[in-house]
Amino acid sequence: MIQELLLFARAMAAGAVLLSVYDMLRIVRRVIPHRNWLISLEDGIYWIFNTIFIFCMLYRETGGSVRGYVIFGILTGMLLYSLALSRHIVTALSFVLEKVLSAVRWTAALILRPLGIVGSFLWQNTGKRLVGFLKGKLKLWKNRLKKRRKHFKIKLSKLFQPDIGDEYEDEKTEKKI
Repeated sequence: MIQELLLFARAMAAGAVLLSVYDMLRIVRRVIPHRNWLISLEDGIYWIFNTIFIFCMLYRETGGSVRGYVIFGILTGMLLYSLALSRHIVTALSFVLEKVLSAVRWTAALILRPLGIVGSFLWQNTGKRLVGFLKGKLKLWKNRLKKRRKHFKIKLSKLFQPDIGDEYEDEKTEKKI
């Protein structure tokens, strides 16, 4: 009887943990908007993970046999966590993460805005000239490579083609003999 009560308590804790993992997904979805297909994909992965987790727990605790009170314990743990903590945790952590992301965005904008102004100035004055110069060099190297490739093909074809003059010489020597 004590074993079953301990297993029920562990199942309740597992249910609370499983729902807290889903709450992390909910927090991320509140802070970073998701498309419907991505939400469906995340939910599918979550439930696959849950299935594997519950199967491993059942296999470890009960030798693989499904016990109704274990499933009831998982559902009870999820329900109690949902009623007692879930809403408050999701709201508080979403608020904190939104503020942190807001501060990071503000800091990044503060740092990157002057760099953007400098970058724009440099691009207007030197960047376009540099691109033109590099395009010219690229065209020059492309033409050189074409010439070398053509030269290599000619050498290669001469290497593998028999010389026509040599065949003619061989025929003359055979007739003389």
